[in-house]
Amino acid sequence: MSQLWHYWAGGKDAMTSTTALAEQITAQFPQIDTMAAQRLAWHQRLVEFLVGEVGLGQLLIIGTDLPLHPHDLHSLAQRIVPEARIVYCDDDALVFSHARARLRGTVEGACHHLHLPLTDPGPILTEAARILEPGRPVGVIVNNLELWDDHQARRLLRGLTTGVPSGSCVAITQLTDLVHPGPVRGMAELVVQHTHTALTLRTVPQIAALLPPASVIAPGIVPCALWRPDPWEDPVAGDLWAAVARCPGPPPPTDDRRHPAARLPRR
Repeated sequence: MSQLWHYWAGGKDAMTSTTALAEQITAQFPQIDTMAAQRLAWHQRLVEFLVGEVGLGQLLIIGTDLPLHPHDLHSLAQRIVPEARIVYCDDDALVFSHARARLRGTVEGACHHLHLPLTDPGPILTEAARILEPGRPVGVIVNNLELWDDHQARRLLRGLTTGVPSGSCVAITQLTDLVHPGPVRGMAELVVQHTHTALTLRTVPQIAALLPPASVIAPGIVPCALWRPDPWEDPVAGDLWAAVARCPGPPPPTDDRRHPAARLPRR
C-alpha cells in the first residue's frame, strides 16, 4: 500500500507493476487521488500534534512511505524539533532501500531505518530501543492497518502500546468502505488479485476494539480529513480513517514483598 499511496500522491518511485495497478484502481475509483492528498495532510497535522503539542521528541513509524519531500515524517518532525529521533520500519525491500538512501535526518537528531517483519512487535521494539532514548515517551505511527488481519493487528498494537513508555501515543490509519463501499471493495479485490495481499476493511467498532480502551484522543475515530482539520480547510470525508490513542505503557513490576499473599507456596 505504501507504493500505491506514493503514486496517488504524485510520487515517481513506485515499481512499474504498482504504477499499472494504481492507474487501474484510479480509473474505477477517482476519489483515491483526493484521499492520498488527505493522507499527506493528516500526516502533517499528526506530527504537529505529536511533536509540537504533546511534546514527543521521538517517533517510531511502522510502514515507511517512499520518499516524497517535503512530506516525509522525519522532515516534518525535525522541522519542529531538530533533535527529534525517528525510526522507520518496513518489510518492503524496495521501500527500505529508497528510504535508507534518501531519508536523512538533521545533524542534531537521528533518522534510522529497520528492515524487519511487521507482524511481530518484539524485534521492532528491541531494535528501535538501540536508537530511541530509553524511558522517554514515543509517538508510534502505524500506517495502513488494513494490511494486517484482526489477529495480527491486535498482536501488533497490543505489543507496541504496552512496550513503549507511559505517556506515549499510537496513531493509526485504516481503510474502510464506509463512504464509497463499492469502489473501495473493488480496489481491495484488485489489490489481492495483483499482489496476493488481502486488505482487511474495518468498521469503527472494529477499529476501536484494536486500540487501548478508553484512550482514544478527540475527535476519536474519524476520516483522516476530519481529524483536527486546519481552520482554512473544507474537509470532505473519505474512506481512509484515522485515530490517535494514548498508550498505557508497560505494566508496573510486581513486588512480592508488598503482596506476600500472592506468593506461590514453596514445594
